Amino acid sequence: METFLRRLKFYGIGFGIGLIFVIFFFKNRGCSWLPDNRVKNSILERVLVVPETQVAELKKKGFQQKEIIAFLNDGEVNFGGSIKSQPDRVYLIEKEGKELYFSLPEDSFISGVYSEKPDLSKIRKGKGKAIRFPNEEHFFYADTTDMVECKLNELGLKNADSLYSIAKQNLILDYDQSVFNKVVKPVHRILLISEQKDTIACDATWYKNKINVTNIYSSKLKNCQ
Repeated sequence: METFLRRLKFYGIGFGIGLIFVIFFFKNRGCSWLPDNRVKNSILERVLVVPETQVAELKKKGFQQKEIIAFLNDGEVNFGGSIKSQPDRVYLIEKEGKELYFSLPEDSFISGVYSEKPDLSKIRKGKGKAIRFPNEEHFFYADTTDMVECKLNELGLKNADSLYSIAKQNLILDYDQSVFNKVVKPVHRILLISEQKDTIACDATWYKNKINVTNIYSSKLKNCQ
């Protein structure tokens, strides 16, 4: 019994030292159960969008696309300065005296980036550009209705993966045509712009950590209206 207790003591000491290394030396990387990383993972599993109204302010603070993502990965969540009690949660992330706010709207696949604490009920206007997608191979899927399948075929798109390929080139969120506070779940209007500058508009919802395309609009559609 004494030998077992001694081994248990040494195990506890070793575990504690390992935990200290993880938390303080590796900045919580890999510990998805820690509160900071749970928030970050929730943001990173969504499409990260910079509203056009925030572009100039973010540049003033020295934030380009790469800096925003690095800041999110390396910064610390200030839970006291965050908004956690509303469906539209907003988290303050700090690093080296700088701060950014990231929104987590309920049942939405969008996370917005803001230079100051936002009043989301007033500033969801205009457009926003996607700067990061989750590391998912099949992140889009389309409704299997005859109408959606007809539109995909008429546009020469094999499936929802084809839409995702275009989205990763250039996805714009249309805030004016999106409904964040819908009774069932938010419906977002996203604009997918191809290399040829063709625009495909989609209505989409968030379902099981995937973007579900429920309708498609394009000036090239003639037979599936």
